[in-house]
Amino acid sequence: MKPIISTGTGLAGYTVAREYRRLDPRRPLLLISCDDGALYSRPMLSAVGLKPDLQLAQATGLKCHRGIVCDPFLRASDPHSTR
Repeated sequence: MKPIISTGTGLAGYTVAREYRRLDPRRPLLLISCDDGALYSRPMLSAVGLKPDLQLAQATGLKCHRGIVCDPFLRASDPHSTR
């Protein structure tokens, strides 16, 4: 049986491994990491309660609505982009 391979550890990597383990307790898991593999949690990336300063983004023509608007691939609407 081929293992499920997950790159990265930390809270996200271990969460993915735990959920796969629930789905298939017999399948081997391989976690690949550049750190020591110890479980740790990074600070939340949430900005709850903060009001963004959008002056620069708006001045460059980016679409904004309570922050910079991104598509599902996290690309902003840069009117100067050639892509």
